Amino acid sequence: MTNKKIIIIAVSCFTLLVLTVSLYMWRNGFSVGTTGTLGDGFNGLLTPFISFAGALLVYLSFNAQVEANRKQFAAYEQQVAALNEQRKANELMSTQWLLNTYLQMLDDIRRDFDKVEVQIGAEKYKKLGVDGVNTLANTPWNSIYRLVEGLNQVSILLAQILFLIGKLKETPTERQEFVWHKLHLWYELNLLPYLPGIRRQIIEMQKGTEYQFFIGRIDKVMSEIFDFEKQNQKN
Repeated sequence: MTNKKIIIIAVSCFTLLVLTVSLYMWRNGFSVGTTGTLGDGFNGLLTPFISFAGALLVYLSFNAQVEANRKQFAAYEQQVAALNEQRKANELMSTQWLLNTYLQMLDDIRRDFDKVEVQIGAEKYKKLGVDGVNTLANTPWNSIYRLVEGLNQVSILLAQILFLIGKLKETPTERQEFVWHKLHLWYELNLLPYLPGIRRQIIEMQKGTEYQFFIGRIDKVMSEIFDFEKQNQKN
């Protein structure tokens, strides 16, 4: 039963009581004795009603407070739900941003790899990308023109790969396996077949400390990719 119906019933009962007493007084006159006795009787009848009305007001006030608390709690639940949705949206945006960043870094590696340039022979014939790296791995270096520039390009490329692997370890993403799979597949097709040959050429030509950092970088990339692949297989 709603508060509105309760109030209507209470007012109706009170009105009926007043009309009954008024009708009785009108039919029997308004003598002092009669009205005095009737007044005492009316007060006796009205006292329980007043007590009931007070109790009713307390009940209605309590119901109003309960309803207000319910609405406040519902509003709080809606606010919490909205915050959770916002948090999920932020996490999704953050995850997508990380994924896009890692994929962009991988695209940069591919693009820079395609720009690796090695020139051979008296005609300075240019070889780019896979052909260029293959030349560094399998062609005598005394026939390569501007050898240092070619090695530096590959060295920068290896540094980019190490940086990407470091970021994947430092700040993983839910789709990390997807990024790693693309990086590992590209590495196996384009670099892994040639890095041991480049390393061997450096050692055989005994270039001294000038290229030692390059050997260390090759070893670091091969070790990091091997360890990262092993860790992913465990997971």
